[in-house]
Amino acid sequence: MALGSYWKIHEKGAPAGDARGFGGPQREITVALLRVQKPSVFQIQAMIPRRFGLMAVRPAQVLQDVFREVLEPIEELALLYGYAVVGAAAAGVLTTLHLTTIVRRRDVALLRVLGASPREIFTTLLFEAAVLLVLGCSVGVLLSQAMSWGFRADLEGRFGLELSLFR
Repeated sequence: MALGSYWKIHEKGAPAGDARGFGGPQREITVALLRVQKPSVFQIQAMIPRRFGLMAVRPAQVLQDVFREVLEPIEELALLYGYAVVGAAAAGVLTTLHLTTIVRRRDVALLRVLGASPREIFTTLLFEAAVLLVLGCSVGVLLSQAMSWGFRADLEGRFGLELSLFR
């Protein structure tokens, strides 16, 4: 951003000055952007308050402090919430599996009466579980991709996030 744009921000209500829009002696410099070489950044930042009585700020450091003090706790809270959601989902899956095995006792007993060996019963149940797993994962992935495709334009317009399929 050019320095002139900072003056434009302060021009509203200021008396007309020279041809560039500066307000004359009433104006003071509120911001100055310095570009310095990396080794001397810390020296200059320490010298400016001591010598001129002004505040020197490094934007990268300020953003890092904001991230550390504000965004990291929110990130940790979101992570804990995610763990809680995964735990609740795992408990739901385990409960469903337990109830399914109770219901399947009759089916296993019927297969035994018909002469199926324990190995055949195990193979049948394992194959059924694998088919359900593949179908469930496929439906979940397809639904998530359909939802991301549906919200893609809104997310790109509001937040600048680009979503692509299977990324």
